[in-house]
Amino acid sequence: MGLAAVTCSKMKVWKVVVVASMLFSTIFSALIYRNMSIRGRTITPSSSEEHQPQDPRLPPSPQSYKVKCKGPVPFPDTCGKVHIDKSIFKIHTDEEAKELVRTLIQRYRRSPDSKRKARTHSRMTLRSKRAKSRATSGCTMKEINVTVSDLGFAHVSEEVVRFRYCAGSCDAEEKNYDLTLKALRNSKRIKKEKVRARPCCRPTLYDDDVSFLDDNFRYYTLRQLSAKECGCV
Repeated sequence: MGLAAVTCSKMKVWKVVVVASMLFSTIFSALIYRNMSIRGRTITPSSSEEHQPQDPRLPPSPQSYKVKCKGPVPFPDTCGKVHIDKSIFKIHTDEEAKELVRTLIQRYRRSPDSKRKARTHSRMTLRSKRAKSRATSGCTMKEINVTVSDLGFAHVSEEVVRFRYCAGSCDAEEKNYDLTLKALRNSKRIKKEKVRARPCCRPTLYDDDVSFLDDNFRYYTLRQLSAKECGCV
């Protein structure tokens, strides 16, 4: 699972790098356009609309500009043409540039593709937690506080005792004996005998004796009541 976590972290870093590259490429293109316009030059749009006259009464139409990607890119579909409105080239201050970056990031987060990736990441995280839970679900000791009346010995008392018990799976502790016994049971070579074809999580050592008074003020002692150590037997 450590490898899956490292891979997921690298993908998140690549995603941030790609988005940042697109944003800075847009800003850099805007600066180049402004500088070249001052020198009497223009940037050639990638579309074939450069010779079409533009009505000054209409708002400027968006055009496509190419974004170059260098080096290994985990999301190739982000490279290519990006539709940019001409109003972007009117940026003159750093505050306007920062506001543009914030707007583009917000649009990306609201996009269906971003939401789909977030759901995928959530499912992967849930699978990782489930796998981790299964990996740590071996034979362990747990405890609970109960009254003497809950112990099942017909003693009536509200005195509280701490009961420790063993719980968990012993699948990882299966031996050749268990595998052979399971195969013989499945093939019905062993039919009538009541046998357990897998190790069981049980106490391997018991805690000290438990003494108490019932509601009639009679004194009792229970031996081997609570587990002290657990194991697969």
